[in-house]
Amino acid sequence: MDLLCRHFRSIDTTKALEELPDYGAMPATVAHVQRYLNAVLRDHASRRRSNQVVKNLLTLENMQVREELIRAQAEAFKVTPQRLANRCEMPVGEQVFACYPTQAVVRYTPRGDDDTSGDGSSTLLV
Repeated sequence: MDLLCRHFRSIDTTKALEELPDYGAMPATVAHVQRYLNAVLRDHASRRRSNQVVKNLLTLENMQVREELIRAQAEAFKVTPQRLANRCEMPVGEQVFACYPTQAVVRYTPRGDDDTSGDGSSTLLV
């Protein structure tokens, strides 16, 4: 029983109880294995409480991230064709553009229009 009580975390409880030797004509009773069962039940309850805390913390974190996402998606600002891109200082005009959460506007323009590389690729101009 001492061995079971010391190593209860690494022993399958069901198999351990099935393998207990008989004491005379009667199998081991709960009184014989009370210490072992108490240790197993205490550990199970402790792990369950710890897992519930972790689950609730993860749920809270998920809710905070969702709230942050909702706030970020709810922000709006107006981009007119006259608005200047932050880095290149050229008007957005009719070109494709992107907006960052910091309200920075970037233009997407064919590289051949603004660059002399001539390879025909496209780039974001910030």
